[in-house]
Amino acid sequence: MAGYSCIGLDIGSNLIKLVQLKRVRGRVSLYRCAAAPMPKGTMQGGVISDPEALAGALARLRLAQPWHWNRVILAPAPRHLILRRLSLPPFTSREMGRAIRWEAEKLLPMPLDQAVYDYALIEKRALRETTACDYLVAALPRAVVDSYTAVVSRAGFYPEAIEPAPFALQRSLLFGVAPPEEPGAVLVINLGAAGTDLLIAARGRYRFYRYLNFGTSHLSLAAAPGLAGEAAPKSDEASSNPALTGDSLQKAAAALARQINRSLEYYAYETDYPEVNCRAAFLCGGGAAIPGLEELLGRELGLATRRLNPLGKLQSCRRATLPVAKAEPECTMNVDAEGPLFCLALGLALRGWRI
Repeated sequence: MAGYSCIGLDIGSNLIKLVQLKRVRGRVSLYRCAAAPMPKGTMQGGVISDPEALAGALARLRLAQPWHWNRVILAPAPRHLILRRLSLPPFTSREMGRAIRWEAEKLLPMPLDQAVYDYALIEKRALRETTACDYLVAALPRAVVDSYTAVVSRAGFYPEAIEPAPFALQRSLLFGVAPPEEPGAVLVINLGAAGTDLLIAARGRYRFYRYLNFGTSHLSLAAAPGLAGEAAPKSDEASSNPALTGDSLQKAAAALARQINRSLEYYAYETDYPEVNCRAAFLCGGGAAIPGLEELLGRELGLATRRLNPLGKLQSCRRATLPVAKAEPECTMNVDAEGPLFCLALGLALRGWRI
């Protein structure tokens, strides 16, 4: 009997992406995959400014294909996400809930009644004669969570869960890349329109996350500072922008690498994990479609860098043609070329599945 995942829903700055998976006898296949442009002016600074327009776009995506069901896992805008790591002694589950709440009251920059928070065990570590349990506490303003769930529900979906981007990206990494046997951490760079998610993972486990306010819309400005007074190009323009070639692309890659290197230096200074330095990097998101960026970014970072495309690993079923829901006639996308766009949505769809 076939099993179907929840729909992974990635509401980006320029694109809405959805992925649903199917599993038969332990084999995972791509059941549905769709994308549509975000209505203009729908998101402002990571806040939903036009809920009716966004709900309408989501409803059209829902009706464009026969999804198996309407339950979705979605990721909030990362700029509102608050992550804190805690190292605590072993507790019972009941004691742990109380301890986390006590720590959350001290760590979070808002009252708990104005936040939605949860926690997850990252790792248990032996420290001298005791054991330390590392937890990651994630929190969002309640108003942000309510705005997302209201829009999704209005579109006819059921919000099963809201999950931080780093956990979904970590799942995509594990699914798309065989778990490494050699020591060392890896870096995932999810380069979107308005910003970039940076995730460091080691041995399949979370190590560090940071969101950069630097995305594909900033690359042209970094390549040509004289454009600073003009409107920034949109992410779907960045990959085809003729200015982003040769020297201009190298300048853009160098600007992005400087932002990333600052985060890597901070991680190396602050971490108490043994994996201090990254040994490889994986590029995904809309920026992965920019020709030559992968190689130049790897050179600037001093890391072997390649595109992360977990969709390429999936056995696609007959109906998974990656239709783009638009007002125009349906078109299809190439999985190899467009797959990196769906890393976050795929990781969300994999929630709760063994990989």
